[in-house]
Amino acid sequence: VDYRAALRGDGQKSLEVVPAAVQRRALDLVLNTITPEALAIPRSVLTLIPPRSGIRGGEVFPRRTAPTFDPLAAAETAAYYTVSLVLNPSRAARLIANRALENQAPTLEEVIDALLQRTWKGAPPADPYLAELHRVADHAVLYNLMSLASNAEASAQVRAIAAYKLDQLKSWIQAQPAGTRD
Repeated sequence: VDYRAALRGDGQKSLEVVPAAVQRRALDLVLNTITPEALAIPRSVLTLIPPRSGIRGGEVFPRRTAPTFDPLAAAETAAYYTVSLVLNPSRAARLIANRALENQAPTLEEVIDALLQRTWKGAPPADPYLAELHRVADHAVLYNLMSLASNAEASAQVRAIAAYKLDQLKSWIQAQPAGTRD
């Protein structure tokens, strides 16, 4: 939805549904930010980041590898941020409402499926670093999808769709050959 604070008589539309094709293209571009390649900090840069010592405050990523920089935590922060915005309860409810009014608009199911295709159902990279980043994105999607399904502030339709997609993901994981998903 494209909206603005319009005043009567100023000629602006206060609310306009973004065309479905534009919404799908935007989703595709946003989901590009959670690919392992996009989340990766080049190894050449990682070797230049010194351990933090005695520094407090400021905007820092969580560290699980103290005192050294944690590239997986940096990727986790980025992936969680993106996925939390895509699966925002209000945004999810707008997807349902927009689809009810415009049959070409993307559905919440379609958005969740796109997230799952880019993460869980995408082939993990052979490179160990990129494979870990793939798992980071998987976890970001799972965590945020579970949060959406259990969010008391989300509409009943949103929670039901999120829960249904979690159930589908569980079935998909169980159907995978042993050793293909870790």
